[in-house]
Amino acid sequence: MAGVVVVPESLVYIKPEDEVFPSHVPYIIVGAGAAGMSAARSIRASDPTSRILLISGGAIAEPGIKETSFVEPPPYLRPPLSKELWNRSLDKEKKLLRSDGDIRRHSWLYYEPDSFFLKPEDLSSVQYGGVALMRGDPVVRLDPDKHTIFLASGRQITYDRCLLATGGSPRRYKHLETCSQTGVNLIDTGHVSYFRNIADYRHLRDLADKLRRTSGGRIAVIGGGFLGSELSVSLLKQPKSTDSKNDDSDSKTQSKLSIMHAFRETVPMGSVLPPCLASAVGRFESSKGIELWSSSDVVSLSLIPNTNVNTSTRATTTTTSVKESQKLLPLENVIASTNTERVRLRIRRTISGIERVEEVDVDHVVCAVSFFVFIIQYNL
Repeated sequence: MAGVVVVPESLVYIKPEDEVFPSHVPYIIVGAGAAGMSAARSIRASDPTSRILLISGGAIAEPGIKETSFVEPPPYLRPPLSKELWNRSLDKEKKLLRSDGDIRRHSWLYYEPDSFFLKPEDLSSVQYGGVALMRGDPVVRLDPDKHTIFLASGRQITYDRCLLATGGSPRRYKHLETCSQTGVNLIDTGHVSYFRNIADYRHLRDLADKLRRTSGGRIAVIGGGFLGSELSVSLLKQPKSTDSKNDDSDSKTQSKLSIMHAFRETVPMGSVLPPCLASAVGRFESSKGIELWSSSDVVSLSLIPNTNVNTSTRATTTTTSVKESQKLLPLENVIASTNTERVRLRIRRTISGIERVEEVDVDHVVCAVSFFVFIIQYNL
């Protein structure tokens, strides 16, 4: 029976009429992440003449950046997006993000360069097989009985074997994607976004650099997992224009940015690390000048005029009678653009057994949210 991918507005970044695709391939791998690339290598190792079609993006096409000529990037490592890339100078970063040439000389971000992959139209004609990379045309439907996949462009490809390696997608919190007062979509206005891919990294770093070049600002990172702590520390790193040796001086003197890290746990990474290690993470973040907001749930977001006044926190301690069944999900992944409006976070905190509601104004919000596996669902 046919299965349908449940996706928000599948995006197509190619012109299907200008592309030639094979009608049948022996192996199809949906998803060009770590699992998909490892599977392609394993298949080629066991069957050197195998022909493999690797569909980048899996079920949702990924936007490209300038260094990839604004097309979907080839398979790459995701952990450096929140860590190593922030430690590199701007010159080195541009080289790392390039996917052309001999990447072993200038980049460790990509598994293989663009030249490693065949064009989809050449897959059937090569003598010894290979791995073809299809970009910009995600899978929107799969019929396992007929061994057929359906692409966003309307094309169909049959296969002998298919592997689903679609990876994860940020968990969405719909009630925090709109302004609580006006109903304006905060993602559309650029005030809220999720951190997942290279395009998200590029957007966030450009925003942080822009704030540094002006009068500074405040960025809120929401989420108590690894990604939340990594981004909180990385955002404080002052970028350098050349490949000079990194300066180990205190980041508080390097950056005009003020970072606020909010999370539900009592300490950062409290749900994924032992108490002693989680406490050490909290002390490390505090030593870098990061403002920790523990035991915090983000209730809502709203837009307010930007009066160019230093960020201030307005705390209102109140006795609340919130039903225990009314659970507030933590937001863990956002960005916003610099404009005439700021974002006001309404946060519910529990300190020493007392529940109170506080409001804090920031320039941007980064949601470092946990992920769920993006699955192609079947009616079996």
